[in-house]
Amino acid sequence: MPGVVKWGLGIQWVGVAFGAFALILGLIGLLAVAGSGDAAVAGFVGIMLAVAAIMLAIQVVVLVFATKGRNWARIALAAIAILGIVLSLATGQGLNFGSAISILSVALLFMPDATAWYRARSGQR
Repeated sequence: MPGVVKWGLGIQWVGVAFGAFALILGLIGLLAVAGSGDAAVAGFVGIMLAVAAIMLAIQVVVLVFATKGRNWARIALAAIAILGIVLSLATGQGLNFGSAISILSVALLFMPDATAWYRARSGQR
C-alpha cells in the first residue's frame, strides 16, 4: 500500500474518531435538551444524531473496504466527502476543518500512486 493511500485512509480514520466524539457530545446535548421538556427540539436533535450515526457507520464500512483495496470504496469515500461539504455549505457552516481534511484525504486517495494501487488490487481478484 503506497504512502498516499495510508495517509488518505489515516486521515479518514481520524475523521471517524472526531465524528464519534461529536456524536457523544451530541448525545450529551440531547439529554440536556430532553431534560428541558422541549419535545420538538429533542426529537429533531435525536433524528439528526441518528442520521449522523448512520453516516458514520457507513463511512466505517466503506473505509474497511477501501483499506482492502476496493476501488468502489475509494469512490464512495469521495462521494461521502462531497456530500459532507455540500451539507456544510448548505447549513451555513462554510468550509470548516472537517471539509478541509475531507478534501485532503480524497485528494491523496486519487493521486497516481493510489490509483495504480487500487487498479492492481482490482486485478488481483
